[in-house]
Amino acid sequence: MKKLLMAIPLVFLLCFAFSCQQGEQIAGEPAVDVQPDIQAIKDIVQEWEDGFNAGEIDTGRGMSHFAEDAIAIRPNEPALVGKEAIRSGRKQWVEELTLQEDYVVENVHVSGHLAVVYATWSNIAIPKAGGEPTKGKGNWIIIFKKQSNGAWNCIYSIYSDESLVRPTQAE
Repeated sequence: MKKLLMAIPLVFLLCFAFSCQQGEQIAGEPAVDVQPDIQAIKDIVQEWEDGFNAGEIDTGRGMSHFAEDAIAIRPNEPALVGKEAIRSGRKQWVEELTLQEDYVVENVHVSGHLAVVYATWSNIAIPKAGGEPTKGKGNWIIIFKKQSNGAWNCIYSIYSDESLVRPTQAE
């Protein structure tokens, strides 16, 4: 039930963001150029990729683009609620694994102070304690909120992991 309650705001935000036309001019109002916002968000996702690949968490490439009350939802795990919980989850990854991440931002929809990102990801995770590397890939939805200083912060992040898909689902 808690997962359902947490998903409701995410679904509402996704529906709202996808129903807005990017850059559409409303009669009588000046057109809004969202391209700088789109580029800023793409840059943040690139910083995250670079940070993971460098094994960094607490630098500008790590946690600085998360809201204090952000929520991250990973497959088959409880939600990570708050920046510190997300930091802890990310720290565990970089302590245990050498990651070779690749993120591709497929599209960004900006509407006012909210933005929704659809991205795909793939990686190779090499256990630092030894063992075989594993490959992963999946999809990712990120919702950003623009702050009063113009910076974008992640407020929701949810991703899928295709390695968890049963063979009958993949067909």
